Amino acid sequence: MDYIKLTLVGIITIVIAYLTICTFSPEKVAASKTLVIHEPKEMVLAKISDLSTWTDWHPYLDSAKQESIKSTKNELTWESVNGVRAKVKITHAADSNRMSFSTSFEKNGEWKTYSGEFLIEGGQRETKLSWIYVGEPFKFLKRPANYVIKEVVGKTMERGLYRLNKSIRDNK
Repeated sequence: MDYIKLTLVGIITIVIAYLTICTFSPEKVAASKTLVIHEPKEMVLAKISDLSTWTDWHPYLDSAKQESIKSTKNELTWESVNGVRAKVKITHAADSNRMSFSTSFEKNGEWKTYSGEFLIEGGQRETKLSWIYVGEPFKFLKRPANYVIKEVVGKTMERGLYRLNKSIRDNK
């Protein structure tokens, strides 16, 4: 009988702990990364605002089927090797200081959309580029996953900024 009570107390404790974690977990993922690129602001702006060049540097396109990649002035679409369809759409055209975009993924017939923005500061010698990412709200019981997702997104953004910098330098 004591074994059953102890098991029940353990299960209730775990449930309460998980619900507490859910309560204090962020509703959605938000991440940002910044890199100083030693190139003129106009060169960086031109690279990020031309969606056809994103295949050179954006990590999400690493798993894209090359023949599926299509770009227009404001939209880039592709399908990954595992069948996930995706698109990037510029929602605020690049001006001198920022470019906003949305990234959407379709899996099992459902689209998830994330907001992104590049903030651009600088001049003729160097550019400070900040990449900001904000995801959709998660359901209450799934919120603890946001901690892991934030880490993955952050590493992806770091890799993307590094590759963007390299792509700009290589294409001068």
